[in-house]
Amino acid sequence: MSVSRPARCLLSKPSIPTVRPRIRCQNFHASSKLHARRRPRVASLKAGEMGLITNQLPAKEIYKPYSEKEKIAVGRQYAPEQLEAIEAGEAAIDPEHLKSQGQMRTDLGSLPYLDDLSQNAMFVDSKIEKRGARDSSERMMTPDEYGEHLANYMTKTGSHIRAGQRRSAEMEEYWTRDKKPCFHCGKPGHSELSCPNKAISKAEREDLISWWETKGRAQAMQKVDVLNPVYRRMERQIDEANTADAMRAYKGFTGWIGSKGPIIDDPSTSVGSATALAPKLPTKIDTDEIARLARGEVKEVDPRDPEGQWDKLREQTGMTLNEILDIKTNALVTNYVSNQTRLGKVQSLYVLTIAGDGKGRLGLGEAKGTENEETRHNSRMDAIRKMRPIPRYEDRTIYGQVDAKVAATEVTLMSRPPGFGLRCQHLIFEMCRAAGIHDLAARVPRSRNKMNTVKAAYHALMNQRIPDEIARGRGIKLVDVRKVYYAGRV
Repeated sequence: MSVSRPARCLLSKPSIPTVRPRIRCQNFHASSKLHARRRPRVASLKAGEMGLITNQLPAKEIYKPYSEKEKIAVGRQYAPEQLEAIEAGEAAIDPEHLKSQGQMRTDLGSLPYLDDLSQNAMFVDSKIEKRGARDSSERMMTPDEYGEHLANYMTKTGSHIRAGQRRSAEMEEYWTRDKKPCFHCGKPGHSELSCPNKAISKAEREDLISWWETKGRAQAMQKVDVLNPVYRRMERQIDEANTADAMRAYKGFTGWIGSKGPIIDDPSTSVGSATALAPKLPTKIDTDEIARLARGEVKEVDPRDPEGQWDKLREQTGMTLNEILDIKTNALVTNYVSNQTRLGKVQSLYVLTIAGDGKGRLGLGEAKGTENEETRHNSRMDAIRKMRPIPRYEDRTIYGQVDAKVAATEVTLMSRPPGFGLRCQHLIFEMCRAAGIHDLAARVPRSRNKMNTVKAAYHALMNQRIPDEIARGRGIKLVDVRKVYYAGRV
């Protein structure tokens, strides 16, 4: 700019503003711009809205401490020293641990029967050999030795019975000395054990039962509340002593003898008695079925299985007909094959079927035959017979990523978060749905032969690497912080 330009030109404002508002160019249609932000088609759902999280009460509200009324009621049953021990035990147990660990296990490692594993069951557990030196002359008793040992055992048992009778006499003496009222007749001076009015007629017994149901129960409870706690403590000690004496006498009976006499089990040296007896015969015998067969009668036919197609499978698996019919089966692969013989081509059918209960069990069955219906039925039975448990993480997906290869087919299964769904081909989709897996992704990069794909996916599901096995192989301990392994019940 020239210096000679007047200042009027420098200080004056331009007639047209240089800064203009930017107006976005709009198209003549409603479709969004390509550079605009893409909105998800489905709104993001929270785990609580999907029903994956359940609101649970705090542990302190579920396992509440004893109230004053409960302490008074418990104090009537136990001595003060025992009550203090109970309160100390209640204070030592954390309610959170009781809520998370004090539950029944339902995982794959749980037992099919209730047992606290405190004792060794003879017909269920493996026999544990005795620790320490074994007597070289150990053998079973002869009939004469067994009879002598039995006589000594009965003598010892009789002494324990007499000891229990002496304790009962002491209780009777205490009852008579304090002149407590009898529960049977209400008269003082004797207990219900030696009540002379026990022998009553049938009519009197019916009247007594009706009186007990209407008024006697409440009166008896009032008497129990005012009983002397010393008597109740003595009665409990007598029962415990009689039980302990009987158990000690039972442990003293054996059928084996060694160099030092009868061999009696010692908890510090052995678990369970050594016996050469065979297991007992089963107690549950269908006598009606045996009698029906002897009479030549025909067994009743179930209308759901009139031809008895599932009878053999029920005998092999031990499942009921309802359980078998509830299993989901699906024939995934069907191939027609031919065998060239000197008489010509013999055409047959190959069927590959899966079976699952939707709760973590999956089976793979194959069958080949000339008849369509018979071959499909045999394949279905083979799949149900071969059902095996499949590890599932949170009962919805698998553990990590698993690879498997059958011939030229490779399958990769990957775990996914909740709500992801089953994003895989239809064969793996049907297998996951039958096994109860809801979130999973799969890839089949190479050959997609149907039969090999199903077999490879089944091998991948069965050969998962469980975190507990990895930790055991590395020699470390796995801590379930999130409480998701084993369904939170450890």
